[in-house]
Amino acid sequence: MFELPGDNAWLHFMQDDLPRLRQQGWFIDIRADFAYDLTPIDAWYAEVEEADDRQWFELELGIQVAGQRVSLLPALTELIRRSPA
Repeated sequence: MFELPGDNAWLHFMQDDLPRLRQQGWFIDIRADFAYDLTPIDAWYAEVEEADDRQWFELELGIQVAGQRVSLLPALTELIRRSPA
């Protein structure tokens, strides 16, 4: 099993070193539960729709990965909820 000293080292490895190893012909098997799997993002999206009474709005914010939309709002609202006031 391959180990690195911390989060930044793993992110650097996944973003920079892993693609180079694959270009050199290495086959790297990544487990489904691996925390640092950096799937490429196809696009970002944001949509705002104002309500008729103009006192509220709807917001969609997310990314598109492999043709599928992934909303970032659940993760963002949880992050805000956990943040100290």
